Amino acid sequence: MGATRDLIVIGCGPAGASAALAAARRGLDVLVLEKKSAVGSPVRCGEYVPALILKDIPQVDGFVAQAAQGLEVSLPSGEVLRASSPGLMIERDRFDRALAQAAVDAGAEIITSAQVTGILNDRVRVTLRGEEISCRGRVIIGADGPRSLAAHAVGAGNGSLAVGLQERLPLTRSLDHALIYYHHRYEGGYAWVFPRGALANVGLALDRRQSKNLQALYRDFKRCLIKKDIISSEHPVYKTCGLIPAAGLNEKAQAGNLLLAGDAAGTTNPLTGAGISPAVISGKLAGELAAEAVNSGDLSILNVYREECAMALPLERTTIIKKEIDSYWGTPRGDALLKNYWDGFKSQTDWGN
Repeated sequence: MGATRDLIVIGCGPAGASAALAAARRGLDVLVLEKKSAVGSPVRCGEYVPALILKDIPQVDGFVAQAAQGLEVSLPSGEVLRASSPGLMIERDRFDRALAQAAVDAGAEIITSAQVTGILNDRVRVTLRGEEISCRGRVIIGADGPRSLAAHAVGAGNGSLAVGLQERLPLTRSLDHALIYYHHRYEGGYAWVFPRGALANVGLALDRRQSKNLQALYRDFKRCLIKKDIISSEHPVYKTCGLIPAAGLNEKAQAGNLLLAGDAAGTTNPLTGAGISPAVISGKLAGELAAEAVNSGDLSILNVYREECAMALPLERTTIIKKEIDSYWGTPRGDALLKNYWDGFKSQTDWGN
């Protein structure tokens, strides 16, 4: 893996690849360590992003499975809010690989099947093909997902998590809106139908403490969609599950020479589950700051990272609202808070999965 690198990035999802790309373009010697054997696979993602992501990543339009005019949000009361926020269903595996290739083209090195087992100061311990290796980085960016080892290394933990289950199922007709469902039984979470042509990504997420109820509630949700003539079968083409950060931006998104980005930093919108676009934005910010710090020889520049993330990703208010909604879940007050949130944001584009 060579001598000391300017930047070591842990994880090659949208956050890690965006960080590597931004830093490599600014002349840094970048090493990316990805634990999967192939970037982008398997996909654990709803694959829905706001159309405004095109201003940050113009090439995403080459991986669009379907465009959506906006969202239909069904509240526990049965009221449906229509949000005019154009979105895109992307091919997430191809999207991730394209970002990774852009980073490589800019000069970054990506090593797959590299399992990071420890981080201490500027040293990263890695298991690669059964061999334990130690490498050094002037700056380290942890973009290693909701169970981030990098987050634990700085004492940040991973905060509150939701657990999600998703399948790809056949639609009875084409849909031009993504569908979101809130229900009293979906404690701390929501269900969704994200259309992609003749199929849709259909899923349900709950507070992790309610995970024992996930399978049964998801089966009921599918049956409800069949009764509504939205899907034609309960039998999936594809199935996945995963964790979704739900605590907002981590208070320790930066410590010393280590920055957290994407799910590792809690940049996912805790109320909507928006994760891809915030990952790209936070990764790019982290990569740019890493380059500025290394090129100037002043690592204290990194200290502004969390503040810059908070400005670029206004999650503080949403996190407060989410906590209040959760505390009144299943009550009239909780329903009113949820409605107020979507009334206030239904014309904005802060959704994505």
